[in-house]
Amino acid sequence: MKRISIIVVAGLAVALLAYAQKRTTNTNNRVTASIDTASQQQEVRTAMSAEKVSLAQTRVNRYFLNTTGAPKLKDCWSRLKGEGMIAMDFTYRKSGGSWAFEKVAVTKSNLPKGQDAIAVQCLQDSLRTTSFSIDTGNSREQSAGKFVVRWTWPVPLPTTGTQLMARMSGGSGGLGDVAGCSECVTRSEYPYGLKCESRKSGGYIGCQEKGTNTCAYGPATCLTGTYGMAGGVVMY
Repeated sequence: MKRISIIVVAGLAVALLAYAQKRTTNTNNRVTASIDTASQQQEVRTAMSAEKVSLAQTRVNRYFLNTTGAPKLKDCWSRLKGEGMIAMDFTYRKSGGSWAFEKVAVTKSNLPKGQDAIAVQCLQDSLRTTSFSIDTGNSREQSAGKFVVRWTWPVPLPTTGTQLMARMSGGSGGLGDVAGCSECVTRSEYPYGLKCESRKSGGYIGCQEKGTNTCAYGPATCLTGTYGMAGGVVMY
């Protein structure tokens, strides 16, 4: 009787062990599949985002080009001394179906001393009551309360596309790295989950990692670009 009981117990133990191993294998397969699927979805989102960024740069640059066509800004900008580039953050607040100008601040410049303040004053005076439309097809713009436009401007303003391309040789007109945006993306390495990643074009301001599987953003969406260019193409 004891021998039969031992055999039965041993058999049950082997069966339970085999079942547990099978469940572990299935679970691991499901986790791997979900990570692969998330990675593929992230690649698709990135490809779509690049197209949306180019369209957004076109929309913002049309707004800036229309503003700089005004005699007041042309006259003010022409008083800037030296030749170079200036990177600035333009902050806009949501107002109905538009982004209304709020403020501008310099983030990087290679202009002579004292010229940054003049450039800021020129743009504040010219943009004070201006706005541009919200993209209703862009979920980032729909959900955000603010829009930070991180734009690089040439001094003096070029009059032709050839002049602009010559000034931008090297990518940033001699400024080097300028402030960009950030995005929440899938982490392909252990411990997987999500992580914040810098973006040179579009995304958010102030992405923060909260643990290994959560990203948190501030209230502002973000777009970077250069005056007169969209998606690497000159708009003149």
